[in-house]
Amino acid sequence: MKLINSRMFFFKVFLFSFTLTAIQSNSAHAASQAKLSEIISALIIADSIKEINANIHPFIDSNKTFSGRELYDSSVQTIPSDLTAEMVIERYLSALGGRENFEKINDRITKITGSMSGINFEMTIYQKEPNKLKQIIKAGDVNQKIVYDGTNGYSSMNGNKMEISAAELEKLKYESIFKLLLYLNEYAVRLNLIGIEEINGMNAYEIELLLPGEIKWIQYYDTTTGLKIKEKKFIILPHGTFTQETYFDDFREIDGIKYPFLIKQTLGSQSMEFNVKSIEINKGLIDREFEGDE
Repeated sequence: MKLINSRMFFFKVFLFSFTLTAIQSNSAHAASQAKLSEIISALIIADSIKEINANIHPFIDSNKTFSGRELYDSSVQTIPSDLTAEMVIERYLSALGGRENFEKINDRITKITGSMSGINFEMTIYQKEPNKLKQIIKAGDVNQKIVYDGTNGYSSMNGNKMEISAAELEKLKYESIFKLLLYLNEYAVRLNLIGIEEINGMNAYEIELLLPGEIKWIQYYDTTTGLKIKEKKFIILPHGTFTQETYFDDFREIDGIKYPFLIKQTLGSQSMEFNVKSIEINKGLIDREFEGDE
């Protein structure tokens, strides 16, 4: 196996990047860690709950009105003059099952499997309202963890704990917010409706989200169904900035909300496919689950 010198990057599933420690060794174990870093560098399955919470069947006919305005006509690629990014997001939230149902979710446990370059891995994500997160990734004898308690965070590999830098912690703060799309104004997130783009044969509204700290996400919502079918993020690595694209499919209902169970992702030349094995809602996760003890 070709050895590589790299930094270890941790990503939250639905995901963020965190630069950790350089790996420079010729041992077989270091090689396996380097290969795992390839996997982790590409892992970005969706962003906080909103990403894996993806979509539900349209709650209104696509050619009817919403909030007194005609939102969608899939046969026309011109954005309606009175359509705003906020309206697109509101329709999406309703498609998820509605704000009321969304508010009932207090915590969630998601289990995911995937593979890359012949290496299989398992991921478990624990999330709790309002912004607590723990993610565990296992690949062979390598275990990686990232924990955020709402204020502080750390990452670790095989029990070796490392603090997260201030810049990376800022990203993690927003990635960990359980219901970000419900409270965009409170979190000072600005929206822009950029245009219409064709995604795998479907027209989609392109929405730009600008978060504090110069963080930018781009999301694509099917003009016919209102579903979020793609997300784009920009990952800064030591050797350049890469575009991470995530696609969502195979939606299934769990406790009144539909989630994508098939997630495909590309980052640079890497391409991966993730399968959600289970999603458990409101399991009574306690704060202790997100504390810093290894």
